[in-house]
Amino acid sequence: MTLTDTQSKIVAKATKKDANGWHYLTVQGDPYEIGFQHDYLLTDEFRDAVRVYTHMTLELYGMDYSFFVNQAVKMHKDKIPEEYLEEMQGMADGFTANGFETSVDDVIGWNNWMELTGYWWPQVAANYSNNPPQGPRGSHCSGFVATGSATRDGKPVIAHKSFDNFWSDQYFNVCEEVHPTNGHAFKMQTVPGYIDSMTDFYVTDAGLGITETTIAGFVGYDVHGMPEFIRARKVTQYANNIDQWVKLVNEGNNGGYANIWLLCNINTGEIARFEQGLKYQELLESTDGFYYGCNACHIVTLSMLTTAIMILINKLVHVEHALKNYYQRYLGQLMMALLRES
Repeated sequence: MTLTDTQSKIVAKATKKDANGWHYLTVQGDPYEIGFQHDYLLTDEFRDAVRVYTHMTLELYGMDYSFFVNQAVKMHKDKIPEEYLEEMQGMADGFTANGFETSVDDVIGWNNWMELTGYWWPQVAANYSNNPPQGPRGSHCSGFVATGSATRDGKPVIAHKSFDNFWSDQYFNVCEEVHPTNGHAFKMQTVPGYIDSMTDFYVTDAGLGITETTIAGFVGYDVHGMPEFIRARKVTQYANNIDQWVKLVNEGNNGGYANIWLLCNINTGEIARFEQGLKYQELLESTDGFYYGCNACHIVTLSMLTTAIMILINKLVHVEHALKNYYQRYLGQLMMALLRES
């Protein structure tokens, strides 16, 4: 499909390089241009991802992929800021221009899939069946952030690993650098067709590093709130420091994709752990030491009252014991083991 002169100029501002199974993408411009560049250059990857997700959604949840797309549009389209609607329209037009007809509603549904299947669906599934399938189980993500005496040069270090089923995890291989007209430039690990990371690993030119591990078995969803993919993208693009990041990500919090957020600020040496439930939360900040996440809540109230499973408590106790006993000499090795084995 031949691009118009305007579309060619938009695409010419972006770059894409493939290496070692990763797609390295750099996009820049206004919201529409950023969206168009991303999706025009990742059309083949997006087409294949939607094909696989369409089959797996029916197999795992007993409902068509289109069902969740329609619910996403119904619940969230009118809550999305104009800036990100423009970007998603650019995405839809980029896919379409490269031969895969896509609407902005399709893009909204795609970005919302993880939240709706994992957080909204468990709350309403009984309305559709007496024995509804609940989807996959298991939480094995890990991450850490460290600073001061916990790092070799005293500067912040942040790391995580993505852990999911292969059918979905195979698409978490986009490393994107975004230079928006407004706000901060940032890099993120992401997925074709997403405006946020979803795997949640960001580095911004405000000096912030951001990652998370999800709160396993979290129960609680506010259909009137703002979806997490919008909140995570907006706060990463506009926050200047850790405290502002925490404040902004809480605006419109709907409980979707509830996380144990880990953050650092390379300008101040600060690190933070923010456990963000819908009703119960905790923020810890420090300029020396480390925080980690492994899907298990550190807040007893959050764990006992808003999660459906407690099996990860053994993992939490094991990690706490190891880190406290070997902190000074072996923190680096322990953190790497945590990422490998959890």
